[in-house]
Amino acid sequence: MGSASSTTWRSPPSAPRSHRRISTSSSLSCQQPVAMARTVYNVTELNCKRRPGPQARVGCSRVLGTALCLWGVAAVCYGAPGQSALPQLTAWLRPLLVTAQTGAAVVEVATGRTLFSRNADTALAPASTAKLYVAAAALALLGGDFRYETPVVTDDAYLGDGVLNGDLCVSGRGDPSWTEATLGQVVQRLAQLGVKRLTGSVVCDDSLFGPARTGADWGPANLRWHYAMEASAVCLNGNAVEVTVAPGSSLGSPPRVTVAPASGVLAISNTAKTVSPAERSTLSLDRQQGSRTLLVSGSLPRNASPVVQGMSVPQPALQAAYCLTHQLRKAGIAVAGEPHLGHTPSQTTLVLLVRSAPLRELVTSMAKHSDNHLAEQLLRTLGYRCQTEGTAAAGIRAIERFLSDHGIDFAACRLVDGCGLSRRDQVTARALTALLAGVWKLPCGRAFWEALPVAGTDGTLRGRMKDSPAAGAIHAKTGTLRGVCGLAGYAFPNGDNPLAFAFLANGYPGGAGRIRALQDGFCASLVADSTDLSPPSP
Repeated sequence: MGSASSTTWRSPPSAPRSHRRISTSSSLSCQQPVAMARTVYNVTELNCKRRPGPQARVGCSRVLGTALCLWGVAAVCYGAPGQSALPQLTAWLRPLLVTAQTGAAVVEVATGRTLFSRNADTALAPASTAKLYVAAAALALLGGDFRYETPVVTDDAYLGDGVLNGDLCVSGRGDPSWTEATLGQVVQRLAQLGVKRLTGSVVCDDSLFGPARTGADWGPANLRWHYAMEASAVCLNGNAVEVTVAPGSSLGSPPRVTVAPASGVLAISNTAKTVSPAERSTLSLDRQQGSRTLLVSGSLPRNASPVVQGMSVPQPALQAAYCLTHQLRKAGIAVAGEPHLGHTPSQTTLVLLVRSAPLRELVTSMAKHSDNHLAEQLLRTLGYRCQTEGTAAAGIRAIERFLSDHGIDFAACRLVDGCGLSRRDQVTARALTALLAGVWKLPCGRAFWEALPVAGTDGTLRGRMKDSPAAGAIHAKTGTLRGVCGLAGYAFPNGDNPLAFAFLANGYPGGAGRIRALQDGFCASLVADSTDLSPPSP
């Protein structure tokens, strides 16, 4: 999000820290019974560097004493604890968390032994650590090699002479990775096939997913923003647009508003004014729940830099239909009708089959960058692939069945969405460590832990623990909402015996910075016997 030197821009409330997605790879294959060749095309490519197994470090029996000192309470400990190195952090913890709810647990993965626990059975809001459940179930039930396959069809045979008769229909299968580049490759392939005219319209069929496309309690304060987008069987650019507001050409004139990609779904109501550089910005962007009108109001100083904000799109499948129609016409392919939503005809001719990147790459993108869009799409995919119903509720049933089948504890826990934005999500630290320890032993275990952010290296942990013994030795999922801060994953004190840990905090006073510093110290204590792990000044 951009900011101006003289512009005060208010961040969206409760926004998770990061939802940037790395590019994903996809391919197009053409299957056409009338002189259309069967071909596969690479669209984009994701470079996910696979980290080799963790290097040997000090054993867990040496470091648990430091972890205990973090909390200043009794815990179960096996082996001889190391010398405490965190007296300042221990003293800081007690007054900081006196009004907060906390839960933590550390489990030895190989044996399942609980090495440390505090309030481990207290159900707390997990924020984005809830994505661990989606990642684990998707990899285990669908497989890392699973790819979305989206048919692009026509309702009549190819007529020749460059004409496709009837509509061109995108039959949505929930692929979350479609972008403008994907649409461009579809257009390019149609042009290669000699298509010059479409006698009907571009139609997107998003009926595979149920009518509830957002979390029931996400609320209007979140739903306008990019991280609280609608789920859809046909997606485009994470089902969000980038809105840029720049000062007008003169005082009193409206600021310039641009939307990328250009939207045929969103209307713009711009009542904002360009004001003197001496005045403060009062710029506001809004979209009421259920509305297709973007409201731009307030004022923007004449010398302000452009303000850039990601916003969710209503009816994202219709947005995709508009953008595909625009690209076809821009490429010189005439489209007679206007884009709309509809159902895939019963009798069709396959023009293209668009394949996504392998699921392991999509899960990696979701986990490392805490992508809410990918999480919600994968949840509904689990629903229709495993429960024959493309809804969040069905996806949660699939997750619960997966946990039950593998004996992974989920007692006293509840999920109502896939991304963790709902405050009705409730998990315990013990349940998170049970998930981590259980998935480690499954065939998908390596793909699961490799998908997680690595401390000091990438994803939402890129800027954390860089100068700590934990750098490179912690693979963990972050989770942040207002008043909620979580971290759960794996610590590697040695190469053969990883630890599963979870640290949740709810309702703490002030910002999350202090909690993150405490979590970082906790992680460092799990992998090294440091003598200099003092906390930042309160």
